[in-house]
Amino acid sequence: MLIILYIHSEYTFDKFHSKGSNIYRVVMHQPGNQVTGSSTDWWVVSPAILKPTWERELPEVDLVTRTTTRHWTFKHRDQYLDETILIVDPEFLEIFTFPLKAGNQANALKDPYSIIITQKMANKYFGNIDPMGETLVKNDGKQFTVTGILEKIPHNSHLQFDFLVSFHTLEIIMNKSLLNDNWLNNPYHTYMTLLENTDLEQFDTKLRKYDIVGFNNNIWSFHLQPLFDIHFNRQISGTGDKGIIFIFITTGIFILFIACFNYMNLYIVYYRTRIKDF
Repeated sequence: MLIILYIHSEYTFDKFHSKGSNIYRVVMHQPGNQVTGSSTDWWVVSPAILKPTWERELPEVDLVTRTTTRHWTFKHRDQYLDETILIVDPEFLEIFTFPLKAGNQANALKDPYSIIITQKMANKYFGNIDPMGETLVKNDGKQFTVTGILEKIPHNSHLQFDFLVSFHTLEIIMNKSLLNDNWLNNPYHTYMTLLENTDLEQFDTKLRKYDIVGFNNNIWSFHLQPLFDIHFNRQISGTGDKGIIFIFITTGIFILFIACFNYMNLYIVYYRTRIKDF
C-alpha cells in the first residue's frame, strides 16, 4: 500500500491544477554551458520584460505570470523570523489552482503591500485571531496587509510556498521598474497558458524572433515546457526519477508474488489437514 501511495503521488505530480494540460513554463536553451562545466544547457530562467512583450506581440498567449523568491524577515512578538516569499503576478492565481480559504482571488494581490499566506502561517503569526486585514511587519518597518488565506499546498506540487506578494510591490520596494531590465537579466521564472487550439510547433517557431546572442556569441532561445513534464525532466531541474519508481513497482510485484505464493502454500496445508480429518 505504501508503494502504491508513493507511485500515485509521483505520477499525479502537479496534476491537481484545473488548467494543468494548458500550463507551460518558459525555459531557455543556452548552448555551450556544458562545455564550461555546467550539467545542462537548459535553464528555467527568463527576463521580467518577457511577460509584457509576449502579451503584446503574441496573440496565442492567454495568461502570464512571473515568479521569483525573496528572503524576508518579519517581526513576530519579540522575535524576527526569516521567511521565503514567492513574488508573483496577479495572474498566478488564475493560472494555477491554489484555492483561497478566505479572500477574493480577483483582487487579493491588486493593491501594493498585500500579502497572501497559508493557513500554517496564519496559525503561526496570528494564532486563533482571524488574520484577514491584519498586518505583517517586515524588519525594515514595511507593513503588509493579509488579503487572503490559502488552502494547504499539495505536497506533490513543484511550487511550494507560504507567502505570496505581487511583483508591483517588489518594484515599489526596489524603487525601480523591473521592465527596464534587459533580456540578458533573467532571474525569473515565467509560466503561461495559451489560447485553445494553439499549434505548439508553430508557436515555438515564432519564438525564434526573441533569440538572444549570449556569451561566446551562442544563440540563446526560449521554449515552452509543459507543466506535466516538469517533475520527471531531470535535464531541466526536475526532481522525479522514473528509475526509482520502476524499482518500487518491481519490488511491489515481487512482494505480491511472495504473498500469493505463501497464501497458496498455507491453503494447501490447510486443505490437506481437512482431508485427513475426514
